[in-house]
Amino acid sequence: DDSAVVNLPFAFPFYGQNKNQVRISSNGYLTFGSAGRTWSNAPIPSTADPNDLIALLWDDLDPTTAGTVYWYYDEPGDQFVVEYKGIAKWLGSESYTFQAILRPNGTIIYQYLSMVGDLTSATVGIENDTGTDGLQVAYNAPYVEDGLAIAFAPVGRILTVSPTSGYLLPGNHQDVVVTLGDGSDIAGEFSLYIYVSANDPFRPFAAIPVHLVINMPPAVTITAPADGAELHGVTEVKWTAADPDDAADELAIDLYWARDGETWNALGEGMENTGVFEWNTIEVGAGGDTFRLRAKVTDPTGASSEFTTGEFTIVNLAPSAAFSFTPSLATRRDVVKFTDESIDDGTITAWLWEFGDGATSDAQNPEHQYAEKGEFTIALTVTDNGGLTGTVGKSIVVGNAAPIAAFSFAPEAPNAGEAVTFANESIDDAEIIACVWEFGDGAMSVEHNPTHAYATSGVFTVRLTVIDDDHVANSVERSVEVVNAPPVAAFSFTPSSPSVRDVVKFTDETTDDGEIAAWHWEFGDGAASDEQNPEHQYNAKGKFTVKLTVTDDGDLSDSVEHEITVKNLPPEVRLLKPTAGAVWTGEQTIEWEATDPDDQASALKIALEYALQAAGSGWQVIATNQDNAGKHKWDTSQVAQGGRYKVRVTAIDPDGGTAGATSEEFIIVALARAIVAAPNPARDSVTFYYDIPADGTLYVYDIAGRLIYSALLPASTHAYEWNLHAGGRPLANGVYLYIVVGDAQKS
Repeated sequence: DDSAVVNLPFAFPFYGQNKNQVRISSNGYLTFGSAGRTWSNAPIPSTADPNDLIALLWDDLDPTTAGTVYWYYDEPGDQFVVEYKGIAKWLGSESYTFQAILRPNGTIIYQYLSMVGDLTSATVGIENDTGTDGLQVAYNAPYVEDGLAIAFAPVGRILTVSPTSGYLLPGNHQDVVVTLGDGSDIAGEFSLYIYVSANDPFRPFAAIPVHLVINMPPAVTITAPADGAELHGVTEVKWTAADPDDAADELAIDLYWARDGETWNALGEGMENTGVFEWNTIEVGAGGDTFRLRAKVTDPTGASSEFTTGEFTIVNLAPSAAFSFTPSLATRRDVVKFTDESIDDGTITAWLWEFGDGATSDAQNPEHQYAEKGEFTIALTVTDNGGLTGTVGKSIVVGNAAPIAAFSFAPEAPNAGEAVTFANESIDDAEIIACVWEFGDGAMSVEHNPTHAYATSGVFTVRLTVIDDDHVANSVERSVEVVNAPPVAAFSFTPSSPSVRDVVKFTDETTDDGEIAAWHWEFGDGAASDEQNPEHQYNAKGKFTVKLTVTDDGDLSDSVEHEITVKNLPPEVRLLKPTAGAVWTGEQTIEWEATDPDDQASALKIALEYALQAAGSGWQVIATNQDNAGKHKWDTSQVAQGGRYKVRVTAIDPDGGTAGATSEEFIIVALARAIVAAPNPARDSVTFYYDIPADGTLYVYDIAGRLIYSALLPASTHAYEWNLHAGGRPLANGVYLYIVVGDAQKS
């Protein structure tokens, strides 16, 4: 708890007394008395210390815990300021920032910026030196908050009443004049009461509320330019503006200028009160010596005042127009570039170009192309930022431009004999009336877009000459390189689907703009040829890529490929056994020979079949998928019946190709525990075919029953051949009987 006494920079009126010193207490109050250490706050008013009091936030505050107390004199604003910044309570963690502002007219303003902490234990208000009169705003109540401002002003000079007392007869009245402030009163907003007392027992007292707002108007003075000054170009307008009840930065400024004091023209309205404005006097147009300035200052409530200067002079010169152009000797093909070279004491703001051919432009540096030849007058008019103008004129002569010869051709690298198309791309500022082509090989043309074919290859210089409507000529040359075209390889072959037995004939069908000098054939199987039309025989079936490469007399080459398929050939079969007329019984061997032109014989598979040569009989399988061994044992006893038969042998190659051979008719003797002689009748010999379970004996008898011949028959043989001899002599013609005896049975 501490305080400090500070001298005030002005006499401060407080409750009717002028104060020259103030005591600043660390506990959030100011006093004009001596009690500066009272930390416990109390209500206002109170005769207890402290009195003569300005209580901003009277509480047990302690700057030694946190914060600082400042005071200073704001000379431009003519006010004394005391600020408590970041102050805490004793041993507390609060942070209060607030201030009191004292003004020479007795106004007191409290301002609360940031109030962090408890705000319900303080006293806010003012009190006189005896503690008998005061104004309490808050006592231990939640009133103060961030951004709050409270103003106090002396009331006695704001409102006066006349007369202050008097007597009224019953039924009469008395006018009372209430004067609400005067020019010297303090500005501000006030809520007051006029109290009227009387000896009327029924209405002894009346309170009349008065809400009063007093605003002092601001004032402004232009300090520059001075009366009689001479201005040229950019100059500074300076002023001072102040308001007794508003801050300077709250004031708005309007600036105007007038010529001869007539029409006022705005330089700026609603501007900030910066005290200075940059004015380009060129913008007024023509100069003169009767210019004035007027400044108007307005405060936030709308109160205003004005200040008008004496006369001064503005000097403003008209612009001097000038320009140049290039090229100086123009043609209809040229785009003429115009360059503005005008000067002014201010700024050129507008340009008007008239090119003499009806065309105009408002660009500063335009470009223009003339469509006709002749002489044209160009006029440039410039306008400055003061509205003054200047004009200048010049002549330009537009002449004829020579044509520009140009052409293209296609193709760019033609072949000998190929038609070349020439496109005339010449241009002129008017019209091309003639053209002459020289192709470099002695040929010429006067067509606009000719075509020409070169007979030989080489480099040729083509010259185009064009003539315009003013009979001015121009030429251009370009080289055309006629090149040797590469050959286009092509061929055919026959037969289109050969086998390994065919000789394939290849026919060259190549085309070229010259001669073919060489051929090279690759047949796809490793063989090759340099003949033009070769022949080739493949030794294997399959697909082969044939490639022909040709080279012409210009050493250019081309290749082409075709695929050739060497087809599969079927195998070949020759049946060796059975032979025609053979008589088979029991197990026999079928024999054949099977080969393949384009496969190994061992790669073949064999199928064997037989068929009874009788109506309705079909082929029956003997065996399938057999190796090509050339022989196969067949048990003929498995057939259903004896008779005339054929055997068929079929060979199948790996690609599915087939071929077969069928025997002539032969006889199968089917035995079922019986014996058969064949042929019967017999001539030179006879064969006995039998089917017996065990060895037996053959007996032959003549018609008289005499035994003529006998022989042992093994059961495993199934056939026995007899030469028709008995006793060393051939048998006589006749009928004979034969039986086989075995296992006590006869056949």
